[in-house]
Amino acid sequence: MDGADVSDAWRSRMRKDKEEYAAMGPRLRELRRRAGLTQHELAVRMGLSGIPAAVRRLECGRTPNPGVWTVAEYLRGCRAGFVDLLDVLDRYTRLAPVPEARAARAIEELESRLAGEVRIAGQGTIATSGTKGGHREWR
Repeated sequence: MDGADVSDAWRSRMRKDKEEYAAMGPRLRELRRRAGLTQHELAVRMGLSGIPAAVRRLECGRTPNPGVWTVAEYLRGCRAGFVDLLDVLDRYTRLAPVPEARAARAIEELESRLAGEVRIAGQGTIATSGTKGGHREWR
């Protein structure tokens, strides 16, 4: 795997991580509201000097790769636990690892390309339509 492949895999994973973390944001907000807290009150409970921006970023999924302790402090402030996030976390951990996901995408792309390029032209004749000037045929 060259540097470009590693970079592409990392970007792909970060996008997927971001999407899955964004799914956790609404759950966090729900837990805070269930606890009857404002973002400011929760920030105080988390020891953030009452600065609600950090809470807001967590709830909107704009905190890249939040640490387990950050999430734990949020949950602690709401008197909630990781069990309240299990379905979201479980869904994430069931995703295919990056190499498997990349391989599956590559296979899908290849199948799609082949389906568009190869067609049965008649009995025993296969033609490809991938050339610009016409068709190449094999018998």
